Amino acid sequence: MSYKTQKNNFCLRWQGKQKRIGITGGIASGKTSISNFLGQIKNWPALDADIYAREALVPDSEISEKVLSRYGERIIDYSTNKNPIINRTLLANIIFENTSERLWLEKIIHPYIRKRFNEDLEKYKSQPTIILIIPLLFEKNYNDLCSE
Repeated sequence: MSYKTQKNNFCLRWQGKQKRIGITGGIASGKTSISNFLGQIKNWPALDADIYAREALVPDSEISEKVLSRYGERIIDYSTNKNPIINRTLLANIIFENTSERLWLEKIIHPYIRKRFNEDLEKYKSQPTIILIIPLLFEKNYNDLCSE
């Protein structure tokens, strides 16, 4: 079945010449270990959704400002004298205990993650194979980026 004729969005796969291997799994399931192994053995580059999510929350970013505006003092890390930074552990406590808060955060972070994947896939378009580390690969419909 060709990419353009597939009806179910959950089944869409990358159909280009580049092999894009999606790695998914829960926290501490070995995604990074597998990626590092393949990078060392095969010299395949890896793109990581978690790295993009961290980028989204750097101080003074638009997303960081939205998150700080919503949660304020509850998530600020005061260990530095610079601008307020988000304490990711405190933020995680909020979003993993409250589904609506998790969904709110995902709604503003995942468009950024998708954009960053697209940018870096363009940079690596000459690579025959690339690894995509995506913890929420199926849950957030990133499967269209992966050939397998």
